[in-house]
Amino acid sequence: MILLDEVNSTNTYAKEHFGSLADGTLVSARCQTAGRGRLDRKWLAKKDCDITASMVLKNLDNGFHAGVIAGLAVLRLVRECAPESLSFLKWPNDVYIRHEKICGILCEGVISKGKLAGVICGMGININSTPADLAGAGQPATSLSIAAGKEFNVKFLTEKLEKYLNECYINLNLDFSAVMNRWKAENRLIGQAIEAVSPTGTRITGVFRDIDDSGAMILESAGQLSLFSCGDIKIDVTKTDWEEVRRRIYRSPDA
Repeated sequence: MILLDEVNSTNTYAKEHFGSLADGTLVSARCQTAGRGRLDRKWLAKKDCDITASMVLKNLDNGFHAGVIAGLAVLRLVRECAPESLSFLKWPNDVYIRHEKICGILCEGVISKGKLAGVICGMGININSTPADLAGAGQPATSLSIAAGKEFNVKFLTEKLEKYLNECYINLNLDFSAVMNRWKAENRLIGQAIEAVSPTGTRITGVFRDIDDSGAMILESAGQLSLFSCGDIKIDVTKTDWEEVRRRIYRSPDA
């Protein structure tokens, strides 16, 4: 793991140093001044408050699979630190506690000599952010300290995250189907009413029916099924059956 004192973006740093960084390297920073999320969202973080990190993945040719690795690793960390929290993966690349975001993931391909050389997977995880810190997030957000009622050592958790990421990376290459099935199972909003937002801004309300083998969301709206390979989903707090979500999480023996 590389720990930087301050950087504009760990994704940018990892891309600029991709050739010299070993496969599986996690680049983390105590302070990130220009963090980016999906759909050009900003990711704000105070120094030594949250995890801002990017993983170098040279043995992948699909950014979607990088998001799978990161999502499962982050979810494992969140559940370990806040075991009573209602935590799950929100398609396509977020980790949530109930209706509040705790982690965003941004995967970017690295092109070398005209072909994909690997993927950089960036993660922003709210660790010790307070409600006041998160007030400007632009969407409901939470942190581990809010969920668990205590503060955490960010460096210690980053080292744990590195371990979990590399374990999942190895497992993906050893047993691809098992890891993908686990990722799909952790998308606990399947069966719930949601609003899908396409990259062009089109909004469709319906029921999140399933995820196909490519990772695309299958949405049922007005009796018709549609595929979303990218975009975003919005949780309808009033229509979500949170007790069913909880049952699905905790009836799983390895959740």
